Amino acid sequence: MKRSIPSQRCLCILLLVLSVCTQLVACIPTLVAGTATGASVAIDRRSTGVIIDDQTIELGVTHELAKTAFWGKSHIVAVSYNNQVLLIGQVPNPAAIQQASQISSRINGVRKVFNQLHVGEPSSFGTRTNDTYLTSKVRSGLLTKDSLKSHAIKVVTEESTVYLMGIVTQQEANLATDVARHVSGVKHVVRVFEYTKNE
Repeated sequence: MKRSIPSQRCLCILLLVLSVCTQLVACIPTLVAGTATGASVAIDRRSTGVIIDDQTIELGVTHELAKTAFWGKSHIVAVSYNNQVLLIGQVPNPAAIQQASQISSRINGVRKVFNQLHVGEPSSFGTRTNDTYLTSKVRSGLLTKDSLKSHAIKVVTEESTVYLMGIVTQQEANLATDVARHVSGVKHVVRVFEYTKNE
């Protein structure tokens, strides 16, 4: 039986409502930023409901993994896109990799789990800082491509490996991959896309 997490779903909805309310009473620059965020959501090929579900799934996976014995010796990032979960990071042993998949697949709403965890020491602060930098560079590169709906692509980096998620056309997938591969410092690019024929 899949684990239900209604309270976390409610929390996500509440946070979204509070965010909108804050923008409504904020100054003009904040309103402009809020409009840009709205535009990003409009470009996203997921429905608003699925976007909220993905946020809830990420919270649920992280919450359940945090209960495990291996959590304190691991660095695990769980990302959900269109109800598909990507697990990246380091764990202390092979059994933890399998257990992480099993736990994630039982979370309510999860359709599929892509487990990219590997055995090793948790990545250092310096490595994570560099990963954040690489993610920003890839996102900036995607924004320069007029033919690419960059806001429809989620970029995550772990130990200089860039993971690309989204609902994209084959042409968009190839273009995004090419952009990521040409960012200095990126070692590998892993595509976790779903494909659509719709532009």
